[in-house]
Amino acid sequence: MDKRTLLYFTGSLLCIVIVLILLRGQDDSDEKAKMLAYLEKKYDQEFVIGEVETYDLGFAAGEWIEAQATPVFDDKLLFIVTRKGNHSTYKDTYEKKVVDTTLAEELSPRIKELSEDAQFYVQSSYDGELNKRLTKLSLNKIQPSVVVGIPVKTPFDKENYTERILTFLNEMERQEFEHYTVRIDFTEGNKANVMDKYMKLSQKDLTQTEKEKQDFSEVKRQYEEAIIEKFTFNSNEVDFKNDPYFIQSLFNGTFVNK
Repeated sequence: MDKRTLLYFTGSLLCIVIVLILLRGQDDSDEKAKMLAYLEKKYDQEFVIGEVETYDLGFAAGEWIEAQATPVFDDKLLFIVTRKGNHSTYKDTYEKKVVDTTLAEELSPRIKELSEDAQFYVQSSYDGELNKRLTKLSLNKIQPSVVVGIPVKTPFDKENYTERILTFLNEMERQEFEHYTVRIDFTEGNKANVMDKYMKLSQKDLTQTEKEKQDFSEVKRQYEEAIIEKFTFNSNEVDFKNDPYFIQSLFNGTFVNK
């Protein structure tokens, strides 16, 4: 291949790449506009859409399109908008994000009573009706799952937390949730940075790209290895009893539901 032919070939290839990038940019702009129209019609609010990401799920599944978004009035309420490439219908996690954030703000002071070093995240479903602006939220319609991480020194004495856990469950009962779960992970104190990263990532709505960039699966693995003791309560499976011995029996795995 002579020099002139090589230059021609290289120039042609570069033009093709530029055209593809421009077309892709146009596709992303169109996708953003459609996402904004969907959200603004659904919630009667203004939103900001982040970078649109497209994933190839394989020949049979097609493409998966998603982007992070925030309402204009609060850039901390980060959520996800998605659609399958061969469908025109969008889905989003905005309602869930509002519910989770509202509940987290409500529970935060109570969780700090478990330990000043405690961190947590909330995942929930909502069985009530929300208006378009999501301003009428009934806490007793939320079905939350609360995961708390507490760094501790070893040897670890579970009895030091019996009364505090009982107080926290009493607070959950007071909210009259339809049902709820609580998991408290006691982790190695010298791995508090692992717990910190895991909890912060778990609070966010991450796209697939963000999960890969943050190496979330590895962070989760390291966090689970740092757990030295767990306390769990599921109100669907166990009837709550306002008794320290009830907490101790759950801790020890000796409780029998009658």
